[in-house]
Amino acid sequence: MAEQESKPARHVACKYIRNKEMFYKPDPFEIDEFSSGIFWCAKTHDGIGPDGKAVDTMECSPRRQCFQD
Repeated sequence: MAEQESKPARHVACKYIRNKEMFYKPDPFEIDEFSSGIFWCAKTHDGIGPDGKAVDTMECSPRRQCFQD
């Protein structure tokens, strides 16, 4: 029996997280060999969120004060 690749559970990221893949990919947060891995916040227009922490799909979660879903 062949081992199946399983995709990780879908993480809910903040609605203000942005990346360039959002403009041309159907699933902008899917990581592949062509993904830039660069994210920014639509509120701060920077790689640092309003709370002073880094913007990333895993970091921008409900645990942060600035999170919006």
